[in-house]
Amino acid sequence: LDELTANGANAMLKLLEEPPVKTIFFLISHSLANTLPTVRSRARVEKMSPLNSSELRDLFYKFLPDEELTPALLRLANGSFGRIADLKLSGGQDLYEQLITVIENPRASPVDIMTVASPIGKDVALHGMILDAIYHFGCADLYPVASREIATISRLYLEPEIAIFNLIMKIKKNVN
Repeated sequence: LDELTANGANAMLKLLEEPPVKTIFFLISHSLANTLPTVRSRARVEKMSPLNSSELRDLFYKFLPDEELTPALLRLANGSFGRIADLKLSGGQDLYEQLITVIENPRASPVDIMTVASPIGKDVALHGMILDAIYHFGCADLYPVASREIATISRLYLEPEIAIFNLIMKIKKNVN
């Protein structure tokens, strides 16, 4: 529902008012406040919570039995098995480990940093790694700044990897 235009929401409303026989609609919204009140009034709201670590482990070993589950991957998943599977299957876990290594390495060159920043910058789903790295290194003062910058990357930067590069540099400055 979050991505519906006003016309799309009105079309959905018409379907909700006169649904086809034996039809159940599952409408998913990440921000209920942004859903049209007329749509909300015709729906039953079920709030979903992120999965806990135990539930994630169970799903992981059921669907990815030949893979290794690390604590870092559990943290990066943020309670979402879909995210954990995407990270594992896309190499996101390895990328996170490279990020931590490049931040810890006082001799890391700008080329080393850009090698990590580039794939993170190109995939919006990976931007949260920067916030996790901030948490990992205990740089709490950077968290609000980084959160704001990450939220604006897709709107303000033609080359998002440059913004990610700059954030990694800020973390390195605090760590080293």
